[in-house]
Amino acid sequence: AVVSTQSTGEIEKYWDLMFYSDEDKQLFTPYYSENIGEGLLSEHEKKLECLIQEYNNYENLYQTIKTRNAMWQRYEEMECKEGDPNRFDNRGGKLLKEEKERKKIARDLPKCEECIVREISTWEQDTGRIFTVYGHKFSDYLNHQKEELQLRKDQMKENKQKAKEEAMQNE
Repeated sequence: AVVSTQSTGEIEKYWDLMFYSDEDKQLFTPYYSENIGEGLLSEHEKKLECLIQEYNNYENLYQTIKTRNAMWQRYEEMECKEGDPNRFDNRGGKLLKEEKERKKIARDLPKCEECIVREISTWEQDTGRIFTVYGHKFSDYLNHQKEELQLRKDQMKENKQKAKEEAMQNE
């Protein structure tokens, strides 16, 4: 049972590194089996070997997506802070540093995404499968993130406008 737990932990690790969705994970039914035995252990080991091999073959793709996601997360944070008047409390050139970082991300993010698209094309040709990130084609994944950010920004803008209107009514 210890070896089985160890292999399931390793499988989970590679699923996370390779951006598997819950639906993708559920396709490997032996993972959820309660019948611990040699057959199950063997299936886990085979699955783990396949995951490790695929990850090692395309590690650059997975690492580039991870880097892109970190860049995107930072971009989202800066976009959400954009309307915050407190960011103008300019101690130590913080605003200038933030603006430099924003420009760097605005320049690097599209380059990173283009690189990922090229690597995905290679991956798809090599494997004969469609590459997904958390169950979505990469282009759909990007569009979803951009739409979510826009909705969040619109909601913040709307909340700010409501607060302003309420303040004017209270005067």
